Amino acid sequence: MSARFQLNKSQIQDLRILIDLNDGQLENIQRKVDEFNQTVLSPESLAEHISDICGNDTALHFVRMLLSLTTISLQSMLGVEGVVSGIQDGLPVDSNWTEEELSTWQNRRTILVDLLSSKILRRAATAIDLTYEYTNLFRRARVLTDIRPIFSESGEEIDGAVISHTLHLVYDSLDGDHELSVALDFLDIKKLKEQCDRAIIKAETSQKVMRDSAGVSTVISGAQYNE
Repeated sequence: MSARFQLNKSQIQDLRILIDLNDGQLENIQRKVDEFNQTVLSPESLAEHISDICGNDTALHFVRMLLSLTTISLQSMLGVEGVVSGIQDGLPVDSNWTEEELSTWQNRRTILVDLLSSKILRRAATAIDLTYEYTNLFRRARVLTDIRPIFSESGEEIDGAVISHTLHLVYDSLDGDHELSVALDFLDIKKLKEQCDRAIIKAETSQKVMRDSAGVSTVISGAQYNE
């Protein structure tokens, strides 16, 4: 089963990597992925594994493209072959590639199918999917600090001031973006900091136990961006 995919410019640019890399590079990437005997759960670690073949930036774009397509194949009923066929049907319509470029991409279809079928990519794609499988996803937060003056009865003088804080959260869900503001006092700020520090420790403890005691490769969501 296949369906033509409507591709945007960013997706087409990522798919072009299959043309820009030569046959030798693609074969080496496939070999390194097949031979890799560790569990990879993040795009960055997998990209680092193949970066010596095509460079850091290209490797990361290539891996993210592969993981995106793998996720589609896992979440849909199309399967790997159906996803690749849908892309192949969409490229002549949505890209401005030449006949030679389209032919080159077609000739490398088998390598793409093999890569998307690899256990490492499918495991990494599943890990990413589980990371974001929540009703609401945090986007960003700010703590705004206000100084509110206390005026005299006449309003002509400031007799004092109160300092307070507002936690401003931005998150999104299936129905779009949302914002929430919550007033905090000094003790609330301290408790929030303590809980955040404790959450970091719990994550590191859990990762260590899973790796050392259970022998299960474990990634802390988002931790790679702090390395």
